[in-house]
Amino acid sequence: MAQHCALVFLFSLVFVLGVDAVNGGRGVDSNTQQPASVNYSELFTLLAQESHKEEDSNARLLGTPTIHPSRSFDPEEDLKTIDEALTELPGDGVGKLIKLATQRSFNQRAIVFNLYYAKTSKVLTEALASALGSSSEIFRGLEALLAPAAWRDAGYLHEAMAGAGTDDAELNEIITTRSYTQLQYIAKVYEQRFGSTLTDDIAGDSWGIVETLLIKIVTTPRTNEFATPDRVDELAQELYDAGAGRWGRDDEKFIEIFSSESYTTLRAVFHAYTAKFQTTVLDAVSSEFSRKAKDLYTTLVRVILSEPQYFADLIYTDIAGVGTNEPGLARHILARADVDLVEIKKAFLSKNKQSVSEAVQGDVSGDYLTLLLAAIEADSGTRAETLEHENSSRPVQLA
Repeated sequence: MAQHCALVFLFSLVFVLGVDAVNGGRGVDSNTQQPASVNYSELFTLLAQESHKEEDSNARLLGTPTIHPSRSFDPEEDLKTIDEALTELPGDGVGKLIKLATQRSFNQRAIVFNLYYAKTSKVLTEALASALGSSSEIFRGLEALLAPAAWRDAGYLHEAMAGAGTDDAELNEIITTRSYTQLQYIAKVYEQRFGSTLTDDIAGDSWGIVETLLIKIVTTPRTNEFATPDRVDELAQELYDAGAGRWGRDDEKFIEIFSSESYTTLRAVFHAYTAKFQTTVLDAVSSEFSRKAKDLYTTLVRVILSEPQYFADLIYTDIAGVGTNEPGLARHILARADVDLVEIKKAFLSKNKQSVSEAVQGDVSGDYLTLLLAAIEADSGTRAETLEHENSSRPVQLA
């Protein structure tokens, strides 16, 4: 533990002092896809801070990750593993990266990500994208784990809003399932990476109720206090009076309640609403709103009621029907492996009578399946033995 704390202090100090100082003033690799004006010293300082922060008091109920810290963590050795793997891509190097990605905690992986840049002046995920192809499913999967959360999520949001049209589902998903503190780090990294503010890009891609509500969620901290039973009942009445209980609709009241109250309070309000008015808030928003506003409010309600069930349902959608949504599986399984994948697995099994592992094996194959299973089953005491056993039968070497 003392060694780990020393490492955290050391690498945080490195990035506070400035990455360029470590590299003797060398610039960023000319092949990087980031804007020329990116201040990498400031950006990696943010990442070092974000990876070791305490979650804010507005965070939802903490879940259980499947991936846990390695007791033998040695970032210098992990850098050597990465260097070896990069020379072997595509091929055996993938297995080494899968093992590293699923047997190190998010803090440990963030240290490696930051140290890789300090040593090489290259961004790890960009090196992987160059070797594997930025659109390949295995790259998207490794990126979900090897990139610090704020870096990864900023990329997801930029992807959702870049180009013609907006991926509203991805945009709503990321913003409604991250805490206020997380969103502040994401917004800072977003601006550093892409040269525009998150709120400006939201405003440029959304309008009306959706624009107002998304920006309020990103910029306004929710109340810290859990409401009293009387206040819960009052809020349920206010929601009813703003929608079903009147002609027209009070959009400002809906936005105020959904963006300012804690998720714990809102969950209680939703239950009180059902008990009082014999209908659900989900039904209420479905009847009161349409199109994009309806989609956003529906996402919010589902997330507030049960975040694990929300992601379990997304996983089911990712693999149901014709084709597989591989980028979705990266967000809904791999990006949750450090958060609440244990609860997601339980919710999926309870509703679908099939485990997540069984479900993905029917739709995914190859290296990507190996990565998904390694993350899904990382909390199993036998998973490491299983991976070693697979070395003898799979073309991808994991050790």
